[in-house]
Amino acid sequence: MGNEPDKPLTSRERSNANLRSWKPGQTGNPEKKNLKGQPKIKDQLDRWASQKCPQVVIDELEKIFPNIKKNITIHDAWTLRVTAAALSGQPWAIKFLADRTEGTVAQVVNLQNNGGSFDHSSQTDEELRARLTQLTDRIAGLQSGAPTPDSQE
Repeated sequence: MGNEPDKPLTSRERSNANLRSWKPGQTGNPEKKNLKGQPKIKDQLDRWASQKCPQVVIDELEKIFPNIKKNITIHDAWTLRVTAAALSGQPWAIKFLADRTEGTVAQVVNLQNNGGSFDHSSQTDEELRARLTQLTDRIAGLQSGAPTPDSQE
């Protein structure tokens, strides 16, 4: 055993030699960088948003919220700006605040086929693919405004 000559390592063996296993709880991306080596946007925004808000922005916000503190963060300013937009009736801001505080509204999807439930268990893969293609073509036709076979009489 000890007298065997060393074989050259294969490409896979060389690659695996560089791998390290992580300790429990350890992340593989401790610096929180994306694939291009840049910090993730969320982390950059969190770091930036925790800074003191510029006085010019605070002065603008005081026109709407006269009792705000003088040492608010950029994150506080964002929140106040969205709140101000909602108070002025901006639909996007109202929806944003409602989604953030109440959660998004669940969307109900009803899969009915001529009044009955759609049972795909008895269909083959080919039949399901054909039906999917048919439905995809129908959706594409609806989006383009072209008549679909179902809409023509």
